[in-house]
Amino acid sequence: MDEADDEFHMMYNAHRKGKHCHYYLDKGWKGFAFDHDLADGDCLVFHMTERAKFKVRFSISSIPWINSPDFL
Repeated sequence: MDEADDEFHMMYNAHRKGKHCHYYLDKGWKGFAFDHDLADGDCLVFHMTERAKFKVRFSISSIPWINSPDFL
């Protein structure tokens, strides 16, 4: 779910290599990134709201809600 409460479905996967585990977003991520004009260097904050649901906040100082009490 993004800051406008629009939902985007994607897979959250893990890949184990030896004793290290790598987590990544898969199917649906490209569409989310495209719809939000994400670029290298953009920072996102993922807040787990339910077992399999995250609220995503865009951590860019030019976005007005970044200093809102709901975000902090």
